[in-house]
Parts: sequence; C-alpha cells; structure tokens
Amino acid sequence: MSIWFADAAVTKSRTPSLTVKSRRYQTLDLWRGIACLMVVVHHGLIPLCDLGLSTENPTSKILWVANSNDSSALTQKPANLTLRSEWLNRLNGSLKVSVSMFFVVSGYCITASAESLRRSNRSVGSFFYSRFLRVYPAFWCALLLSALACCAFDSVSPGILGQSPWPLAMPQDLSRFQWLGNLTLTGTWIGYLTGESSNCFPLQSWTLAYEIQFYTLTGVVLACFRRKFFHIMAMVTMLVAILDACVLIYDFPIKGFLFDEYWFMFAAGIGLYWELHCASPQQARIFRTFTLGVISGLTLLAGTTTIFGAGTHFSAWRVLGAFGFAILLRILNQYDEILAGWKTLSGIKSCGVMCYSIYLMHLFPGKVISQYFLRAGFTDDFSALFLLTPCILLASITLGYLFHLTIECRFFQVLPETVKMSQTTNPKQSQLSENQQESRDKTFLLEEVRTQIAAAQRQPIAGSERKVA
Repeated sequence: MSIWFADAAVTKSRTPSLTVKSRRYQTLDLWRGIACLMVVVHHGLIPLCDLGLSTENPTSKILWVANSNDSSALTQKPANLTLRSEWLNRLNGSLKVSVSMFFVVSGYCITASAESLRRSNRSVGSFFYSRFLRVYPAFWCALLLSALACCAFDSVSPGILGQSPWPLAMPQDLSRFQWLGNLTLTGTWIGYLTGESSNCFPLQSWTLAYEIQFYTLTGVVLACFRRKFFHIMAMVTMLVAILDACVLIYDFPIKGFLFDEYWFMFAAGIGLYWELHCASPQQARIFRTFTLGVISGLTLLAGTTTIFGAGTHFSAWRVLGAFGFAILLRILNQYDEILAGWKTLSGIKSCGVMCYSIYLMHLFPGKVISQYFLRAGFTDDFSALFLLTPCILLASITLGYLFHLTIECRFFQVLPETVKMSQTTNPKQSQLSENQQESRDKTFLLEEVRTQIAAAQRQPIAGSERKVA
C-alpha cells in the first residue's frame, strides 16, 4: 500500500527547476459549470421523458395525469400532444453523469484543502468551520425560499408541482423527522433510524447529504491520522469495495450512506489529486495500471445483468462515468492553462463559479415551465430542445445569479483563512513592487524545489527557513 500512496509530495524530477507547477486546477470552474447546466437540463426534461405509453394500446393512449389527486388516471392522449422519439429519453438519461462529475470535482477540491491543512498549523476545526459556512447558510436560505415558492406556485396554479409526471414533494408532505433530516442534510440516511422513507426537500439536496458525509469523514481522518491521510483513504476505498461486493451478493440496502457507489466518485477525485501532485513516477504508473484494472472489472460487472440487474443498491455504470471523467481531467491537465484562457468559455466558467446557487434554485422554476409546456402540448423533440431547454436555462441562471449575489457571496467569502489573513496582514506590506514580488516568487519556488528533492531523497533540509524579500 505504501508504494501507491505517499504521505509527502515527491517531485517527478530530481533536477532543481524554477518551473514548479501550481496545484490549482484552473478549469475546474468550467467543469462545474458544465455539470451544473447538465443537471438543470436533465431535471427540466424529466417531466417530458416520464410520459409513458399505455400497455393497452401504445399507439393511441399515453399516461397523462391531469389531476394530482388522481395519480392513477389514464386518459386519452390530448389532440395537441405529440410523442417524442426514444433518443431524447436516452439523451436525458445520459445527463445523470453530471452527478458523478460533481462528486469527482468535490473529491479533488476537498483533498486539496486537506493537503493544505496538513502542511500548515491550522486546526481541523477551521476545516469544519469553512465547510459549514460553505454549505449550510446558503442551503437554509434556499430551503426557505423553496418552501415559499411552493406555496406561491400552488396558490396560483394548484397542484402544478405535485402533478404527474414527476411529482415533487411539497413542504406539507414532510414529517417532523423528514424536516429534521432536511435541515441537517441527513435526509438520505436518517430514515434508517426513524423508520420513515427518505424525502429530500428540495429534491436535489440529496447530493448535499453525501457531500456532508464526505466532509465529515475527511475531517475525522485529518484529526486522527493527519500524516497518513492518503493511506487511510485508500484503506477506506478497499473496505467500501468489500462492503459493496457483499451488497451485490446478499442484496441489503445501504442507499443514502456515503459507502455505496458514490464513495468511489469521491475516491476518483482523491486519486486524481494524489496522482497529479503527490505521486512519484513509479507510483503513478502503478496507480494508473491499478485504475485500469478497476475499470475493466466495473465494465464486466455493469454488463452482467444477472448481478447488475436494475441496480437497486449499486450502479456500476455511475462509477464508470466517474472514473471516465477523472481520466479525462488527467489527460486535459496538461492543457489546463490553455483552456482556462479561452474567453469563449468564460460564460460557462461563470456558471461554475455560482453553480451552487444555480443548483439550489433551479428545480421548482424548471418544473413549472416544463408543466406549462406539457399542458400546451409542446412535447416533441424540437420544442423540448430548442424552446423548453433555453427557457429553463435562462430562468435557472437568472435566479442563481441573484441568489449568488445576495446570499451565497455573504458566506462563501468569509472563511477562516480569509478572516485570519485580513486580521494579521499589514496593508503597507501588501503593496510590493514588481521586483519585490518577482524576488518573493522565486524564493518560494526555490524553497518548494528543495522541499520536494529532500522528500524524494528522505534527507533533512539544511537552512530551510524562508527568506522573503
């Protein structure tokens, strides 16, 4: 195991050089934006894709529920309702890979934060505090706004959100324990303790419940095994693989806990960070070989219908999508600066910066717009792609932008590191000349090179104190 995961960053070349690559993956905002827009489109098209043909007479009837109080009603197809081709359903289903993309990016970014904390004197409490500020305040505001929006939409058009196809949960439908799960972002697993079914409100908050579990595990590992972070994460991954193998054999539920197939998506991001920044060339080769073996095994598992089946408790396809995306990020890493400089992608990168706000605010407006398109009979391919999709994107991005400016930014920028720096930094010292800044950068680069060489040779560093101009 120690040959795969090193606790200290090892330089891939033992020759000193001033060209130390930054550990920041500059195009991650671009990928966040792409994944976020995919989620918006996917949720917007679900009501259309949930329209199913009747088994009695597929050519003349369609499952069309006009009243939320009669969810089993099967009526004749409205005269102005046109059926779509099956490819649109498959296209919309493929957009589910956006969840895998989000979790891979999250695994990479949280590992970067953990590595920064490991190399500093900051406490684990600052990690938990920054994660709390990043997630909970904005989510609670979105939760309140979502509840108010449900009341407003229901008063204007009764039953439009709870109407089939794809009815959404309403605030009044939740029990006390379900509200507790939503407020604490434990809704995916609290049902195992209370005996009630999972009912996340708003619906997309289930992914945040997984994020919170991942943050908690990362913080615990940092608190208990700070110097063995990658070792412990590798051990967790192996234990989860054993657990999920038992799930496939004995078919017991673990959905909602971090240790179902979604763990491997976070693990793909952790592995990507380690392979890019902490692995020696030999370790990287072994890691890539091992990853290819895992992908081969998952491909065989996904194609074995007798085991994979309906994917009730484990989906190998989702894990394959995560590993495929991580490999794509690894390949494109060498073009990171080039892609980050493309101005044509600036709009998508802006969506990536405010992706959390868009993600929180998009669901109910998209559902309402889709429902009105259904009532008007615009369900053909052209209407879905070129009329409905732009309307949903425009509404979601607009609401997300307003939420980002008015609410999210108030908490996103107030992190412990920022507060500490703002209190200790002398304003006069921040105004450095160009020559002083260049000298300072070179000093830090030299220090980084010497640190990496010493780590590779396992030798102490003589005179390693930083002398900054």
